Order: sequence, then C-alpha cells, then structure tokens
Amino acid sequence: RDLKPANILFNSQGMPHIADFGLAVTLEASFRVSLGKSMAGTAAYMAPEQVSGNMNLTTAVDVHALGAILYEILAGKPPFGNDEWLLTLQQVRDEAPKPLRDGQSLIPRDLESICTRCMEKDPQDRYPSAKALADDLERFMHGEPLQSRRPGWIMGLARLISRRRVTASMSSWPGCFFAVGLTILSHGIITWSMAVGAPALWSYLALGFNLAGWSGLYLWFLLARIEKISLVERASAAVQFGTIIACISLIPFNIQQHGWDIIPIYPPLTTVLGLGMFCHGATHWGKLYVAGVLLILVACLMPLLPSVFWPVAHALSLATIIAWTGFKLREFDMTSRHPSNSKSS
Repeated sequence: RDLKPANILFNSQGMPHIADFGLAVTLEASFRVSLGKSMAGTAAYMAPEQVSGNMNLTTAVDVHALGAILYEILAGKPPFGNDEWLLTLQQVRDEAPKPLRDGQSLIPRDLESICTRCMEKDPQDRYPSAKALADDLERFMHGEPLQSRRPGWIMGLARLISRRRVTASMSSWPGCFFAVGLTILSHGIITWSMAVGAPALWSYLALGFNLAGWSGLYLWFLLARIEKISLVERASAAVQFGTIIACISLIPFNIQQHGWDIIPIYPPLTTVLGLGMFCHGATHWGKLYVAGVLLILVACLMPLLPSVFWPVAHALSLATIIAWTGFKLREFDMTSRHPSNSKSS
C-alpha cells in the first residue's frame, strides 16, 4: 500500500529492493479486520479505491503505484500532486493524469499506454498483476507488440458510462423517491385539469408546486446538510438546482408566447431536465449520460404524440429515470455500509 520512489532502494549492483513495509498487509481472511476503514499510503501514489477507504483492497493498488512511479520517471513529476493534501486525494479519485505525450512527444506511445493501463480508475481495468506489467515492459524493450493496447473508442465510451464517483454514502437516494412522487402528483394534476377543463391557472400552480419542491429538496441538500453530504453530492445538487432555475425561467416565456396554454412548455422543459441529468454523468455517475440523452430524446419525439399526452410522457419518462437512479444509489449506499455483500453495478 505504499510503493513510491522513496521506498525503492538500489544495492551496489543496481538491483532494486522494496523498503518500508509499515503499511503492508497480507491478502488473507483477516485482511478486512486488520485494514478496517482506514486510509493509508502516500497521496500522490495511492489508488482511487485506496483514497476512498475501500475495505476490499487488492494488489491492484500496487500496480497503480508502479504506474505512478513509471509516470514520474518519464515525466519528471508524479501524475498527481498539489501542495494541498486533500486536493491531491481528490485528483487521484476523480481526475485522469495529464497524458504523458502532451508536450513530450519523444516519449514512446507504448510506454504511455502501459502507464495509462496501470492507473485506470477501475482496478479491473489495470494489469492483473505486477508480473503482467513486467511482461509488457519486456515486450516494449524488445520491440514486440504489447499485450495491452490503448482501448478503442467503444471501450472508452463504455468505461465513461460505467464510471462512478465513489463516496462513503450515497445519502441522496431518499430524495429520488420524493422526487418521483412529486413528479407524478404535479403532472397528474395538470393532466386532470386539462381533461376536466379546469382553469389553466391550476396547471401552472401544479407546475410551480413541482419546481418549488425540487428547489426545496436541493436547497436542503446544499444548505441544511452541507456538513453531512459528500463533495460529489454537493456538486450534483448544485447542478440540479441550476437546472430547476432554468426550468422556472421557461414559465414567463411560455406565457408570453402561448398565453395560459401550458402544453407548449413540455418539450423545452423535458430538454432542460435531460441536459441537467446528462451533466450528472460527469458529477456523479456515467450511466446518467445515457439517462439524460433518453430524456432529451423523449422531448424530440413529443411532437409525434397528441399534445394532450405530453405531460404524461414527460412525467412517466422522468419518474422512471429518477426511480431507477434512486434504486441504484440505494444499492451503492447499502454496499458501502456492508462491503462484504458488494457486487458490480
């Protein structure tokens, strides 16, 4: 758990030896008990799962550290590093290292590819062992094709979508189910008011109730629980709060252009919410990129439906995506509390 240049010593024959086993642990049944929820290591060389306090560390953290050491040999500095220790940890967890060949075109592409694979955020994407890494370095030195090649765009896209910023507790999941109920109730009132010919004011009041509920939910996360939620949740709440403000701004425009007919607001409203959901792909979880695109697609297809069904299409698609997200966040939260029951998602 603490491979770094300072812990690698050379003898008089130039052979390297690993030193300082103070943080080393064995991969035995007692490993979880001995490790607990501690975070140990040197920030610039730690793996993302190490930074997150994962209880189920494997030798993949050492493969990551070897990649960071190789990166420093080639670039002259570690892949991550800042005067502020906490900022370095955040970079390790959330950011990709600067490509080695940026401004240093003499570095061979194969070495950059080896470093990239060593420092993948997902442990399963790294070399399965130090031996596999050594074998690829041998292939490079002998001019042979690497076993590890830079992933194609399809694999890169799949990794982007599956990437999730790990936090100790995805405590926002109860808010998702509150939002589902709020969405169905408010747009149900709008559909009912149009069906019975109620005054258009009822529809705008229901929409205002919906947006006010969303605003209150995210203001609560941003203000009332500011010390309890994670940086990831804080960023996501800020994105969503800005999305709701954008939705509110559509109301006066719709009234000016279409009078009290609320129906024309639905395509742009669904598009704005889809864009907000898409932004969550970067701040929270890659699969929300797909959710955002699907919501925007619903907005594009609305003109193919009778306009009376637009509120229903909006409510059902949005509620389905939010409910699915809530169940997944609940699963992540339960996994963080009981790591022994974890499974890939």
